[in-house]
Amino acid sequence: MINSRKWLMVILSFMMITNACSKKNNASPTVKPEITPIKNLESQTVYYYRYLDNGYTTSYEHGITFSSNSKGKISKVGGKVPKSGNYRITVWDDSSKAIITTVNADLDSVGYKYVSITPIEVRANKRYVVSINVLKEAFVIRDNAGYDFMPVYEDGITIHYYSDAKTSTQTFPDRQSYLFKIAGLVDFVFVED
Repeated sequence: MINSRKWLMVILSFMMITNACSKKNNASPTVKPEITPIKNLESQTVYYYRYLDNGYTTSYEHGITFSSNSKGKISKVGGKVPKSGNYRITVWDDSSKAIITTVNADLDSVGYKYVSITPIEVRANKRYVVSINVLKEAFVIRDNAGYDFMPVYEDGITIHYYSDAKTSTQTFPDRQSYLFKIAGLVDFVFVED
């Protein structure tokens, strides 16, 4: 006959094993955070302003060149603009200047809005460009004294520089590169693998 002390040890051992197994089976997978580099950069800068009418009659393709220090995916694109409307957003391969994807997004000035896209595989340290086509009105992050603040590093993403193209047609934005401003405030959602 088993004495009560041994019986208690058997029951406690059984409960510990059962509890350990149930914790192992119920473990939820680690969810990686969604990184929004331009939104994050804007929230940290004092050099943010908007211009309502730049006086130009031509649209601009505002783009940022970026890379990630790790592989992952771009799952959404979006941005924030002074004038509500539907805007064309394009993701480009920086080296080939080839279009990876294009989507239209309804944006406004209330806050950043994003639309889901077919996820884009991002290779570590490879450069990509995301751009938005805007006529006249755009938000800008800049150093008002004209000092360079790029490249800038935000949560594993490096924003190398801003560039544009003076056109309403879908054109790779490489007219001129700037290190002291980002116009257009196009953004993307990156999730590390």
